[in-house]
Order: sequence, then C-alpha cells, then structure tokens
Amino acid sequence: MKNILFLFLVLAASISAQTPESFKYQAVARDATGDVIAGQTVGILVSILKGNIGGTPVYIETFAPTTNQLGLITLEIGKGTVVSGVFSWIDWGSDSYFIKVEMDAAGGTSYTELGTSQILSVPYALHAKTVESISGSIDSDNYLDGLGGGGIDFSLAGRNPVSLPKPDYNVQEEGKVVVKIRVNREGIVTYAEAGAQGTNTLNKELLEAARKAALKARFNPSTDAASTQRGTITYHFLLQ
Repeated sequence: MKNILFLFLVLAASISAQTPESFKYQAVARDATGDVIAGQTVGILVSILKGNIGGTPVYIETFAPTTNQLGLITLEIGKGTVVSGVFSWIDWGSDSYFIKVEMDAAGGTSYTELGTSQILSVPYALHAKTVESISGSIDSDNYLDGLGGGGIDFSLAGRNPVSLPKPDYNVQEEGKVVVKIRVNREGIVTYAEAGAQGTNTLNKELLEAARKAALKARFNPSTDAASTQRGTITYHFLLQ
C-alpha cells in the first residue's frame, strides 16, 4: 500500500547557536487510508532546490527518524547526513528556494517523491543573521601581502587588526577560505568557523589552517563595541 507523507513547515525558525545553522521541519506520516504510521523508522531524503520547483539542488541530506505515536517526525534541516552541498553556503536572499521531500516508509533508501514546496519564512531568519554578521563592514576591508602571493582580507565594522597571522599550510592547492569570527571588546577572537559563504575550496587542510589562523588574530580593543561582534577573515591561498 502506498504511503503518503503530509508535510508542514514550522514558520518560527529554529536557529542553532552552534554550527551548522538549521531550521525545523515537521511532518506527519500517514498511509493511503489516512492512518498514521506510528512508532516506525522511515528514511527521508531532503533536497533544497534553487530558483524554481524543478531547480538545481544546492544541498541534499538524509534522515532516519522514528515517528511518534501520532506519526509525527521533526527534522532539523541542515543537521542531517549530508549527501552534497554545504548548508551554511546557501545565500537565502539571492533567489527563491524550494524543499523537495522523498521517503522510504521501510526505513531504507528506496525513496518515493512526496512533493516540493517553496520555502518562505524560515530561511530568511537565517539570511537576516548573515546580514547582521557582515553589516557595515565593507568599508573596513584591507588587503595584506603574503600567502605566496595571496592575501588576507578582514571585515569587522569599526575595528582594525592588531595582528593577522598567516596560516601555516603545506598544500599544493589554491583556494579562498572565508572564516566567520566573533570578537570580544578586548579584540580577542573567541570563535572561528571556516567555510562561510564565498569559500571556493573543500580542502580540509586549507579550511583548518584558515580557522586556526583566525583564532590567533587580534583586533584593537573597543569599549564601545558590542560584547560579541561578528565579522569575517578571508584567506587567499596560492600555490607555494
């Protein structure tokens, strides 16, 4: 008997304080007669499509949730098992996005498409968070020599670097790594996440080298700054 999954989006975004960012998606699994599929593990394949209902998938992930006694499952989109893409690289404000959901009611990977719908409210909270992290920072960008002919850009509104150490790496590969940072009033980088929007490499050594270098960066102290200020440091890697 064919199984049907009735879906609905939770309009209030659930933005994790940790990476990766995510939003909640809930569903009730029912069979063709309308009875819920209760207490059963199901296989779910989620694709984020760009542009239109048949658009290019920019992110794909899988889940294996177990329905409760009401047939309800709750997914954290962005926290599943990644098949392709990077969730934090999605530029929610650049285009329309759609979510396609497929299911295997037996819990396997023989998925049947259940439907595609436009994503409306949820990711725009994520988009607003991205805007907040870079707002007003364009005029403060600087370029430094180094990295075998590459360079370092920083973006932190109203602050200047005291020290921007070069990454320590030994990889014969070029690429750009954007690191999201959080800086306190003392100018210390308290958090660094490599692979933000604008990154064009998936090389783990370059990503980790950039992250470690960003954690060593220091900016001028400012008693007028927010207790935690968000910005970015971009590393341009060229062949050594």
